[in-house]
Amino acid sequence: MVIEKPPGAEPASILDLLASHPHQSTPQENKVEAFLKACLKFSSQEIKLKFTPLTWWKNNCATYPTLAQMARAYLGCSGSSCAVERLFSAASDVCSSRQGGLLPSTMSHCVSSLMWLREGITLFGDFKAAGQVLSSLGKINK
Repeated sequence: MVIEKPPGAEPASILDLLASHPHQSTPQENKVEAFLKACLKFSSQEIKLKFTPLTWWKNNCATYPTLAQMARAYLGCSGSSCAVERLFSAASDVCSSRQGGLLPSTMSHCVSSLMWLREGITLFGDFKAAGQVLSSLGKINK
C-alpha cells in the first residue's frame, strides 16, 4: 500500500518558514531608519574646523544613542597601535629562522637599526656604539 502526500504537505525549507512570518521592525531598526531618512546638514563652521565624524557622533549621541555607541566603538580606535605594528613588521623583516641563534640584545639592535634606516635617521659611529646607546636607553626605561 502506497500513501501519497498532498502537494502542499511537503516540508518547507527553513528559509521558506522564515519568509512566511511577517516581519515587524524592532526599535533599533526604527532608529536606523530614522537616521538614514534624516536630512543631515553641516554648517560651514563645522567644515572649516575639520569636524570629525567621532565629534559629530559625540554631539548627537542624545538623538541617536544606539548608533552613537556603535560609532564610538568603530571610530574610536587607539592611535598607539600603529607604532606597535611598525615594530612587529620590522622584527619580522629582521628575525627569521636562520637568525634564531642571535642573542636577544643583538636582535633588538638589528630591529632598532632597521627602524632608524626606514625613518631616514643618520647614524654616526659603528654598530657597537649604537648598541651601547640602545643598552643605555633600555636601562633608563626600566
